[in-house]
Amino acid sequence: MLRPKTGFGINGENDLDTVAELASMGERLGYDNLWFPDERLLRNVYACLTVCAANTERMHCGTCVTNPYTRNPCITAAGIATVDEISKGRAILGVSAGGALESLGIERTSPAVAIREMVDVCRGLWSSQPFTYSGRMFKTERAAISFKPFRARIPVYIAARGPRVLELAGEIGDGAIIGGFASSDGLKYALNMVRHGLEKAGRDRREIETVAWLYTSISDDGDSARNAVRSVVMKSVVSSRQILDQIGVEMPSELRSVLESYNWNVSQDVLEKTSRMLPGDLVAQFSLAGTVEECSKKLVEIVETGIDQVAILPFATPYDDKRQIIARFQNDVMPRAFGDAAAPIRPPAR
Repeated sequence: MLRPKTGFGINGENDLDTVAELASMGERLGYDNLWFPDERLLRNVYACLTVCAANTERMHCGTCVTNPYTRNPCITAAGIATVDEISKGRAILGVSAGGALESLGIERTSPAVAIREMVDVCRGLWSSQPFTYSGRMFKTERAAISFKPFRARIPVYIAARGPRVLELAGEIGDGAIIGGFASSDGLKYALNMVRHGLEKAGRDRREIETVAWLYTSISDDGDSARNAVRSVVMKSVVSSRQILDQIGVEMPSELRSVLESYNWNVSQDVLEKTSRMLPGDLVAQFSLAGTVEECSKKLVEIVETGIDQVAILPFATPYDDKRQIIARFQNDVMPRAFGDAAAPIRPPAR
């Protein structure tokens, strides 16, 4: 079994000095990709990716994710092209149709259509020629980026859990980011949807990179690691409720009844009440959490499904901060899972 590529996510809650430190540390650790979100009212994604690019030389830097609702695709095309120029061709545009839109008063309509048109517009503008486009949601009239993009085609990765957008990723994406599934059943389901898209477009499997986006916590105290991801797992369970039977997940009837009583609301107070009700096997189906040994064994199962890259989003425990988890995944979990003999690199002491 081949060693997969590795990536990690950081967020806009970190100050820019910390963003620079984490990016530099990630490259020293040997990560292939760094992913940064564009959601809520966090620090600006393109400013942060610029900091990441300026503090690395090899690692790719991408949005995970931006969306077609909060930014016009023309603005997105110019923004990521700027990062691509700064990084000398290391930018990736990760897109999806989520990102806490409700709090901004934005309605999430026709997500597959919105993403497809966003990708069409971005790729059209990167060609450096005046671009006219008439879609259901977006239109351009001889629009053109006012500088020559470093590359005519920046890779576009489409993130999803649902079948329609996963299929779209296979149809038009350079990559497919599978959000939150950590079980063989869940990942095989997602990869099958991607395959349907590939077949629909007459594409080869080698034309796309598949990424498992893993909510990750690693600790000598396995229970504290599992507790650290409970809230985000609860969100994943709720947002995946229409396909749970297709990915081998059985929700306890008591938990389902409680969630229905809250009308499937995932506000913070509801998460705090309901996430404690999650059984351990359900937590495991949506996360990579536990001791080094537990995570290593689980990671092998994940990669055996056919995943090309594993990208972790770290969650701190009372004993382990995010920096330690980012380092421990690369230094301890990956070698144990795949026999990597590279010397470990520890983060600097605080």
